[in-house]
Amino acid sequence: MIITLPYLSRDVYLLDDPLSAVDAQVASHIMEYAVLGTLKNKTVVLVTHQVGHLNQCDRVLFIKNGLLQAQGPHQQLLEESSAYKMLVQAAEFTEVNL
Repeated sequence: MIITLPYLSRDVYLLDDPLSAVDAQVASHIMEYAVLGTLKNKTVVLVTHQVGHLNQCDRVLFIKNGLLQAQGPHQQLLEESSAYKMLVQAAEFTEVNL
């Protein structure tokens, strides 16, 4: 699916938690077709609480209490930041037990 809208000519897109108001299937569709598809050659700043999609991002900025705690690829943060790892594990545990 290709979306053709006039604003797609921008270089940078700021997405403020677009996955929060949709179910998991729609969130996956947004990530696959919009963020990773239509906007694949653009700079996308995605603010989200949906940690399940962070492994699809090139770079993650982990912010806690308004302060930057760590940054880098998802896998690197899992290995180097215990706070980030705990956040991801807690989210995965909650998702599995819903």
